[in-house]
Amino acid sequence: MRHHLIILLLGIAGLWIVAGSFGDASFKSAGAPLSNTGAPLEPTCAQSGCHDDALPNTGPGNLQFRLTSGDSVYIPGQAYEIAVSLEQGGMDKFGFQVVALRDSDSSNAGKLSLINGIRTQLMTQEDSATSFYQRQYVTHTLEGNVATGPGSADWYFTWTAPQAAVGPVSLYAAVMASNNNLMEDGDFLYLDTLTMQADVSATFANSSTGDICQVFPNPVKDRMMVQCPDRFSHRSKDGFRIAIYNIHGRQVYHDQYINRPLDFPGNLPQGLYICRVYQASGNYYSSRFIKQ
Repeated sequence: MRHHLIILLLGIAGLWIVAGSFGDASFKSAGAPLSNTGAPLEPTCAQSGCHDDALPNTGPGNLQFRLTSGDSVYIPGQAYEIAVSLEQGGMDKFGFQVVALRDSDSSNAGKLSLINGIRTQLMTQEDSATSFYQRQYVTHTLEGNVATGPGSADWYFTWTAPQAAVGPVSLYAAVMASNNNLMEDGDFLYLDTLTMQADVSATFANSSTGDICQVFPNPVKDRMMVQCPDRFSHRSKDGFRIAIYNIHGRQVYHDQYINRPLDFPGNLPQGLYICRVYQASGNYYSSRFIKQ
């Protein structure tokens, strides 16, 4: 089963970021108004009359969104550090908001958590009259809307994938750069999308015996060891082979299984792989590992 994780980055500036004389701007500078990520049924600040003088992604800024681990897939239950950064000269106030939802029913997907409680905060939609009730968001704080470099800002937080496969998952967000003029004009909204596939193809146990093989170290760099149950390891090596597959199911390495370190080809890309040790009977032990 393939699953998709989509991340849109919603920044919140001006009324969201800048404390000033325009209505409740001082409140919004302590975090974006909830439920403005562009997720299902949600508007963005460019649609709700806050910062609608420029279309999203039409400014000169450079938005980057990435998993700091470099992963291209996610594993259910695993935590991932996410980095959001925006660079635009002449701007000194920035903001963002993110929500993670299941595509099937638009309920919360996984868990958002903080890395830096000074620049970021968690907020929950408590208005039961809205369609967004109980949605969880991560957004900037009052201290977190200031630039971290000349004309730039960044934020880091953690997203933990659902404990089981739940179908496609989307994280919606956006990032905004503000000129800090305490008005609605001159600000720029940027949207971005990051798509990942959940890996549910490999298990750690042999389907017929329940025995477990382990790969270590994990993540690996240039070489690794595979450790299987003693009664499996002590059999003749001639009856067993080891194979490594990428996330697309293509075999990228194979060797005889003889309980020795495995040296990888120098051109093996970083990412998630599946290691299988096959018995002569056709049964196999399987484990996942990350190549750094």
